Order: sequence, then C-alpha cells, then structure tokens
Amino acid sequence: MKQKIKRFMAGFLALLTVFTTLLGNGTTAFAASSSANISFWYASTRASGEVSELKAGYNHGKVLYAILDGNAAYCMNFGLAADGGQLMNSYPNSSTSMTAQQEKLLSYCLYFGFNSNSASAPSNDQCDQFIATQAMVWVIVGNLFGTGSGDSAARKLCDTAPNPSASYGYYSSLKDNINKSYNATRPSFASRTQSGAETYELKWNEGNQRFEKTLTDSNGVLGSFDISLSGYKVEKNGNSVTISSKEVNTAATMATMNSTAGEVETTSSCVFWLTEKANYQEFVSERPSADPIHAYFKVKTENIGYGEIVKTDESSGVKLKGAVYGIYSDSGCTNKVGTMTTDGNGYAKSNALVAGTYYVKEITAPKGYVLSGKVHTLTVKAG
Repeated sequence: MKQKIKRFMAGFLALLTVFTTLLGNGTTAFAASSSANISFWYASTRASGEVSELKAGYNHGKVLYAILDGNAAYCMNFGLAADGGQLMNSYPNSSTSMTAQQEKLLSYCLYFGFNSNSASAPSNDQCDQFIATQAMVWVIVGNLFGTGSGDSAARKLCDTAPNPSASYGYYSSLKDNINKSYNATRPSFASRTQSGAETYELKWNEGNQRFEKTLTDSNGVLGSFDISLSGYKVEKNGNSVTISSKEVNTAATMATMNSTAGEVETTSSCVFWLTEKANYQEFVSERPSADPIHAYFKVKTENIGYGEIVKTDESSGVKLKGAVYGIYSDSGCTNKVGTMTTDGNGYAKSNALVAGTYYVKEITAPKGYVLSGKVHTLTVKAG
C-alpha cells in the first residue's frame, strides 16, 4: 500500500552534513534492502542560489551526490532537509504526490539517467551527469518536464557542475531519451496493448494462390519495428507490410512488434526512501528494468474452401469435357457467384468460396448432351 506521510514545507533547509563513509559494494538488482544509510559527497563546485522555477525565494546550496544501498540516489523534494549518514527505509511507492504521468517520467529518468554502484567519491564526469539527472528529477516532480521553465531550472543547477556545458548537454540528451520512449509512436495499425489489438482478415488472392493482407503505417515508423508472427509470411516494404499464408487459419493469431530504435517501456518501479521524520527529504534510487516498446495486432484468414465436380456419362462412365456449371448462393439459382468448367478428365474446381452452402446447376452441356436441370447442393468447409 502506498505510504502516505504528511509533509510540511520547512521554513529553512537544515545544513547537510557531508559524510564520506563508504557503503558496501553489493547490490540487489531492481530490489532494495528494507533500510540503508545514505552517504553524501559534494557534486557541485558552487551554490546554485535561487532557482525560482522550483522554489521562489529559496537560496539553494550545492547539489550533493548521494549513494543509498549501493545506488545513486536523488532528492525528490527541492528545499527539504536531509542528513548524511541517516538511516532510511525503502518503499515500492512514492510518498510524494505525483500523477501517473510524472511517475512514468520519473521511471524513465532513472532508467536513462546516471547511476553508479560504487560508494566512493565521484569523478568530475560523474558529478556532471549526476547533477543533470538530479535536475531532471526535480523538474519532473515539479511538473515542469518539457517546459521552458523546467529547462531554465536545469540550466541553473547544471551551471554548478565541474563542467556546466557537459552537464547541461547530458540533461538535454536525457530529456530527449525520456521523450522518445514516453511519447513513442507505434505503427498506425497496431495497438499499445494486446487487449486492444485489432484483428485483420487475410483475403484469398486467386492469382497468388494465398491468403494475404497489406497493412500500411500512416505514422511512418514501421521501419523501426520487427514483427514476430507465427505461421504467416511477413514481407515489409517501406511503410507497408504484407501478411500472407497458404493455409486456412480462422483463429486470430497475435503479432508482436518490437521497436529497434532504442525506445523502451519500463517494467518495474524505482525504489523510494524515507526517514519517517516530518519535513525530511524523500529519495528515489535504482534503475528500473525495461523492455523494448511493443505493439500488437492480430490476423486470421478468410473462411474459405472450394467446390469440385466430376462429370461422367451415366451409361458409359466416360469423363465429359466442356460442361459448365454455375455456382449460386440461393436455391433458386438467381445469384451466381462463380462457374466451373470440366476439363478432359471431367474434373472442375471452383475458385475460392467463403465457407457455407451453395447451389450448382449446369448452364452449358457437353457437346452432344442435353442440358441437365438438376440443382446440386454444395457444402464448402474452411480449407
């Protein structure tokens, strides 16, 4: 259950005591200890001063590089206190109020952003990347992601880094990666979820002697997706894909599309840390797991079969060539849907017919024979 803890904004920020006590190097992937002590090092070379976009009137000091339970950890509440060396408890959900969108953006931030499993003083490059990622965390929690105000706040924070240009460049790259995955575009004919996948029916192509369907992606991203579809042939050509099969399959089969462009869907949550003391900072840590962006659609074949006849002389058993039969959808033989003409072996096969009941009547007799008026019932089954 989500931990709900009352937060009161402190009128001042308690001084952060810098600890250089090293944590153990062991970590558990995508899981956290129930509690751990936090360690800090300075990441900034100077104080950032007022960052009005995040908190007007508040003069912020240096950004601190934090390690918790063997992972880089980030402050979530700009302007709240934290003490180095304090014992913190982990939770699977955030206590800080966020929308579902903010929670997803935050998971992308920690997936693409800086992480370290080394509990030691950071290098200048690590400080540059940590400050950029910390800025992004504050921008997301402040609901400023994708805004000019968010970028302005990040610029002020990145200016405190050992290399401000490199730090802000990392922030910009991080923003692009988050945007790319969060706003990932899928092919227009595919769904984000399996439950929402549309089913497309492959029609019989007599000329190609196969069931087929061509799907066109109006979003123009098909080239960045692989398609996995068991039992069918898949042929991609630009922004179109043709699905085909020579076999009848009237049960819908799921096709899975995977992005090859580096876009991902995070599949686990981050870890959140609290001291259980009022007016104290909440931290977030650990890189979540992720899968490539997926998209889904289903296919099945048209429910079709064929009609066959063999024409013979009733008395002699000779196979008769040239008999033409009409195929009708009604017993009165008024709605013709096809014809069959017997060959030298007296054999004729219809074109593909949707499964169902049809009626067959001779419309041209073989040479030297009288036209038959008999109506035959033809039952066509799938395949």
